[in-house]
Amino acid sequence: MSLSFATQRELLLPLVEGIHESPPWGGFLRQLVARTYARRAFLIITLANSAPGQEPAVVHVAAPRAATEPPLDFRRIEALRLHPYGALRPGRVYSLDEMLDYDRPAQLARQRAELDEMNIRYGRFLRVTAGGAADAWLLLVREREDFTASAVSALSGVGPHLSAALKTLAALIEQRLQVALAQSALQRQGVGQVAFDATGRVMAADPQAEALLAFVPEPGPTAGRRLQLVPAVSQALEAA
Repeated sequence: MSLSFATQRELLLPLVEGIHESPPWGGFLRQLVARTYARRAFLIITLANSAPGQEPAVVHVAAPRAATEPPLDFRRIEALRLHPYGALRPGRVYSLDEMLDYDRPAQLARQRAELDEMNIRYGRFLRVTAGGAADAWLLLVREREDFTASAVSALSGVGPHLSAALKTLAALIEQRLQVALAQSALQRQGVGQVAFDATGRVMAADPQAEALLAFVPEPGPTAGRRLQLVPAVSQALEAA
């Protein structure tokens, strides 16, 4: 499904920018709640290479009309034993009715009672994957009326984009871990690293270099930094 220009502006830009948020995609989720007229929502993110016992990242968002309500308790929802999250087909939007256990009346009654206590009458679930590196589950809920076809289409339309963003996030986290390992090993040896561009400006410096060296802002309107050096050394660096 293609997204309208307005939807792209409202959802896709926050999705790209949200990769750098901690936890990621709070702004995207707020926009999605507004776009679909959801009451509350949460996003669960799990990484394949997470540390043992590491909890998934959970982002909860409520519409202004539900700002005073307690956040959705994903552990409580998980305990209801709805349709297993891992069995959801990636990219397909599921309704709340599809998640309930109609084969066991007692379990179905318990699920409905618990959901009613949480003011969840209608819901939409979406699972996205990142090629085995990560998974995310998105839940939107409403209390008084079901989601419109337009809202479901918007949720379905962002699925592939959220999957791509999830792959990028997983790759960034892996790269950050590799950098942290390399920096830690060099720091134990008292070694710092600085990367320069073609004009001698500092592109990056690790914590050890930051502690050992002095830096000064780049003069003029250009943003950046340079090493604080005596003129002869500065000229030699620029020449090199």
